[in-house]
Amino acid sequence: MFVTREQLDEYFERFGWTYSHESDDTWITGVRTSVSAFRIMVRLTEHWVFFIINPFVVAPPNKQERLRVYYHALRYNLDMNFAKLGLDSDGDIFLAIELPTENFDYSHFVDSLDGLSHHASMIYAELFGLAHNGQSTMGRYDDEMDLDDELSNVTPDDVLNFLASMADDIDDDDDDDDDMNVLPNNVTPFNKSSDTDDIIIAGRRLKITDSEDGSARVELEDDDDVEADDSDNDEAKD
Repeated sequence: MFVTREQLDEYFERFGWTYSHESDDTWITGVRTSVSAFRIMVRLTEHWVFFIINPFVVAPPNKQERLRVYYHALRYNLDMNFAKLGLDSDGDIFLAIELPTENFDYSHFVDSLDGLSHHASMIYAELFGLAHNGQSTMGRYDDEMDLDDELSNVTPDDVLNFLASMADDIDDDDDDDDDMNVLPNNVTPFNKSSDTDDIIIAGRRLKITDSEDGSARVELEDDDDVEADDSDNDEAKD
């Protein structure tokens, strides 16, 4: 059994909150808590009933402050039950509860509105302070973000610019490639300087040489080729 529009109208009447219809499938109501008043949208789709406060907290314009607020929102999601925080297309934070329409009854309706109101009153003040009064607001998860001074001011653009400069350096100077290949002590890179004398594949010896363009060239030699190379080397020594 799936909940219907008529049943949601009945649930609103029983619950006693003032509401209005924004459309056939959308109801608008609200709640006033000890910290603020919130506008709640209830939306019915084929498979889900959504209870949403959006915007819950408007994002700050500063990118660094925004990342701090978003980090706290994600950490709240781990600690909260039933409700969740998310970002809308403007980057503002919303608070929502969503339940399937199947077997949705009045107790679910009550739990959703009560749960949304409870979480909103518990976390709004801190998130709003972080977003719009960040210099004087201490967040409960700030200790987890305690980075070194050099890293604390790094922005996403700084990271992208750094990666772009690294790519340019690699393209401009192939000789610096060896400096980029930092491997653990127990890992040996396989390249043209490796000792390949004892590497046999399908009965043929592996040989790595430099091609005309300076890149590594991999060849498999037969025994006859190896003997010829050895003879040439001996003659060169003489």
